[in-house]
Amino acid sequence: MNQAWYPFVFLPIHKPVGPTSHDMVARVRRLLPRKTKVGHTGTLDPFASGILLMAVGKATKFADFLHELPKQYMAEIRLGVRTNTLDPTGEEDLTMPVPALTPEKLEAVRQSFLGPYDQIPPAFSAKKVQGKKSYQLARKNQAVDLPPKRVTLHELELTQNAPDRLMCRVVCSTGTYVRALARDIGEALGTCASLTTLVRDKVGDVSLDACADVDKLTFEELGRWSLPVSQVLSRFPEVALPHRAYTFFIEGRPFHTDQSLPSEFLAVFKRGEEMGAVFRCKADKGTVAPRGLCYLAPDLQ
Repeated sequence: MNQAWYPFVFLPIHKPVGPTSHDMVARVRRLLPRKTKVGHTGTLDPFASGILLMAVGKATKFADFLHELPKQYMAEIRLGVRTNTLDPTGEEDLTMPVPALTPEKLEAVRQSFLGPYDQIPPAFSAKKVQGKKSYQLARKNQAVDLPPKRVTLHELELTQNAPDRLMCRVVCSTGTYVRALARDIGEALGTCASLTTLVRDKVGDVSLDACADVDKLTFEELGRWSLPVSQVLSRFPEVALPHRAYTFFIEGRPFHTDQSLPSEFLAVFKRGEEMGAVFRCKADKGTVAPRGLCYLAPDLQ
């Protein structure tokens, strides 16, 4: 096997229930040569399972950018019982009767959450409050007042599979807490709620069947499961810049254009089908400035 694959790839891992996302990064790192960088593009709580998209080597420079990829989750919501963590790991702190639900009521609630909505993050989260993580305060039973954050639900399905249970499929923007969504759906239905299960089964165009089982993964198999960066980046809209912009960017100079461009994007310069260079860029009033070189082909270095 050509072992040169690992400096610049993404590796989709199927995280089981139990380990933290950091645990999974450590497991993958142990399979690689020393000092190989490994990161991920979106945390999964220990009680959740599903896709954890790992960035390996120079692909870690893209990791924060790929947080923007839409994610799909399958979740079971328990109505009438809320835990302090809004998931099965917490302690029950509220119970309420569950009203009879009609298809019309479920559809009205579903419609009310589609699109942008302001979501208050769970107290048990990593959000910072006066320099401390929110969950650190919540574990000490200290009151936590977190401001709402605008998130977007691109798709939402709600199906009642028991008097007190809903199955939920949601495609959402980065920063969405499905635990908080369960809480809010419960309140909209006139009761309380929390999650019992959560599976992330899609990140961008990557699905669960493309994920490696980390417990069975070996170094020899890493190349088989890895995804080229170009495949993962194909989810983003393409921005066509003239090739002379490359000369400006490699020298750290801004490039001027009349194109309408997003405020932040990745500029990919190709040589045939291969990537030659990738820059993180910012655009403002026709001026495109490089904000970092993410990748440069070895023969151009």
